Amino acid sequence: MSRYSNSNYILLGFIIEDLYQKPFEVVLKQNITDKLNLSETRYCHDLDACQFETQSYSYWNSKWAEVPDWHQSILYTTGGITSTAADLTTFINALFNGELITAKSLGSMTEDNYGFAKGIFKYDFSGYTGYGHDGLVENFNSQLIYYPQLDLTFVMLINALHDNPQQIFNNVKALYFGTSTNIPKFNQAPIDISTLTLDNYIGTYKSITQQTVVNIYVENGKLMASLDGLNHAELTPLSEEDFENKFIGFDLHFFGKNNTEGHYIMIKSQYGGSEETFYRK
Repeated sequence: MSRYSNSNYILLGFIIEDLYQKPFEVVLKQNITDKLNLSETRYCHDLDACQFETQSYSYWNSKWAEVPDWHQSILYTTGGITSTAADLTTFINALFNGELITAKSLGSMTEDNYGFAKGIFKYDFSGYTGYGHDGLVENFNSQLIYYPQLDLTFVMLINALHDNPQQIFNNVKALYFGTSTNIPKFNQAPIDISTLTLDNYIGTYKSITQQTVVNIYVENGKLMASLDGLNHAELTPLSEEDFENKFIGFDLHFFGKNNTEGHYIMIKSQYGGSEETFYRK
């Protein structure tokens, strides 16, 4: 099993500085930003020195609040580079069109290893394979994906959000490709969970097509879901059969109720532009 770790990018920064015998920001400028004329992309030791004027915000207790700036020494090469949508588009197009590394190096970089590659992620959507990365610093959200078959780039940069950024990004892609979307029902009020028989939902459900398992359980009177023992999330009931978690950005629809025991047998999940069906084990 593989897991993503930002610590690897800190180590990579140390390796770069050791190999070049120069500060990271100098190497970045000489080898990438100056080469591609990325005038709005830079590594910042100090946000004021970089004239960084944007603030991120978090929605808490029904109001927006400024998220305090992190010290740049914490971020280093894991997230200390600032950029714009235009510069990111130029960068990833140059990366895949041989302007920064050789075709052999790109092939090695994009080689899939259980969903991980070298400094880049693989994203399959609507029959096409894309490559890119996402990020979160303070409450700045970023997404960048390039689809080589289409010479198509998606970039999303957000500094304040009261919803799930991945769901928004997946919906944007779904709208472009003409596939099903999962637009949140902003005006649909939740129902009182105390009116439901929670035992009817509790159980372990396995994906029909994959090895993925969803566990439904009750904690402190709330219906919860976890995927493969991870990502524990509270489910908000919209009806007797429909539940959502707005923060993570997924919907669950329970169906196939057993008339004898009252238990649900199947779950249909929607996340962004993807849909999956699970059955009770």
